[in-house]
Amino acid sequence: MFAFSKNKELIVQLEKYYDIIQITLSKFLSGMEYVIDKGIDNHFEVMVEEVSEAEHDADNIRKGIEHKMFQQSLLPETREDLLNIIEEMDNIPDLCERTLYMIVDQQSLPLTSISDDLVELIKIGSECFKYTLDSVHDYLGKMKDMDSLLQKVNDYEHIGDKLERKMIKEIFSDESLSTGEKLIQKEIVKEIGNICNKSKHTTQRIIIASIKRKI
Repeated sequence: MFAFSKNKELIVQLEKYYDIIQITLSKFLSGMEYVIDKGIDNHFEVMVEEVSEAEHDADNIRKGIEHKMFQQSLLPETREDLLNIIEEMDNIPDLCERTLYMIVDQQSLPLTSISDDLVELIKIGSECFKYTLDSVHDYLGKMKDMDSLLQKVNDYEHIGDKLERKMIKEIFSDESLSTGEKLIQKEIVKEIGNICNKSKHTTQRIIIASIKRKI
């Protein structure tokens, strides 16, 4: 991969890291679909723990990458840029784990009125993250598609923001909910919406790093 082609072990570890985040997102989607359909039960709690284990695996791989970077022939500035990108990306599995724990620990089922939109928001976040991954691959390669990839990430983040606001409006217009329950439901929506936000922030870091490489 262009400037990084000599660091093959590092590239392999990075690919493992990207894969585990996508696995976490997939397990998160399955967990949310299940709890919306079946409610909170023992099987859902097992699904929550699977997401938590995937998040833990992501942490371990990230730590290994950080250690590996200091053994590779990378310029200090390039190493710092990659560390910043990975650190921002690491927020995404954290969001998945935190959202499911919020549901199971507080026994707060997602509202029926917004359940379809919640699932859609997760799918939008997952697609947004895929374009973030494309941008990091482009950064590690020849940096041909940075502008178009950033635009796609921005587009998905904008769609996610609109859907997020729609759900929050529905939550606070529901007079049957207590203030506390409204705040919990809002927090669930915000955490899921942050998948798009963190994908965008990661892509912005990648863009900055790519500009440095071109100088």
